Amino acid sequence: RVAYGCNNRFYKGCKKQFFRFPLKDRKRLYDWIAAIRRKNWMPSDTSRICSDHFTHDDYMLRPGTQIPRLRLDAVPSVFDGFPDDLKERLKREKEDKERKEVHNKTEVQTDGKRLCVANRCTNLFYDGCENVFFRMPMENPELLGKWVLAIQKKYWKPTVSCRICSDHFTEEDIIACPGTQAPKLISNAVPSIFHVKRKRRRKKRMAELMASKLGQKEECIIEDHTYSSAQTNSVKRRNRFNPIIICLNKTIKTLQRQVQRQRQRISSLYELIKELRKKNKESTNICQMPLESTT
Repeated sequence: RVAYGCNNRFYKGCKKQFFRFPLKDRKRLYDWIAAIRRKNWMPSDTSRICSDHFTHDDYMLRPGTQIPRLRLDAVPSVFDGFPDDLKERLKREKEDKERKEVHNKTEVQTDGKRLCVANRCTNLFYDGCENVFFRMPMENPELLGKWVLAIQKKYWKPTVSCRICSDHFTEEDIIACPGTQAPKLISNAVPSIFHVKRKRRRKKRMAELMASKLGQKEECIIEDHTYSSAQTNSVKRRNRFNPIIICLNKTIKTLQRQVQRQRQRISSLYELIKELRKKNKESTNICQMPLESTT
């Protein structure tokens, strides 16, 4: 049984249709695996999925036959037996995706006004505003990367229309221009003033709480390796589900077994030759060939 909650079994004479997995089509195979949503699972040659998990639009009739056939782009989409923990995880992933889409909207417009890109900054940019706003250094990728790291805004990418107000720069970063010209920034200016403190991570809060309960006053330094661990796990998962690597591992195991069998056969032949030479030597002393052992 491949799909969650499906009790249909494949046997000779069953009334339902069962389909093999497209092992030769890598892109379509990954779509099928993603739709089934089984952890650390890869289909084999004997894996089957029944017709209950496909819609009517996934089938097509072949000319001259009455048995429908799956389309080349068909993907299983009907699943009713997902466990509760998987449903909760899928719900969280959907919410994270929606939150990411909201954060990707870099411009918050209200009656033609744009909000400062800094976190929780309420200054608005519009024609005739009192505050001074600066554009993002799109022409300088190195400086732009420093600005993005300083702003520390999740799921955000700067655009040409993004603005940041002067409240996030020091006095040394701003150059006052005489006359009616607006102030400018120095060439290597980076925003560094952010009054709103970011929320602490859960691990750090739990560590401080445990330290206060135990009466420890030592500072706990906790490094966050979220990105490195996620990248390592994704590489391991990718290697585990890669059909090429799976096929190569099977080939290596097959060759190792063949070599082991050949060694056993050579050893048995060597013992047989040794016994024959011994019998020949006892009967006649004519044939005395030197025995050479191979290592």
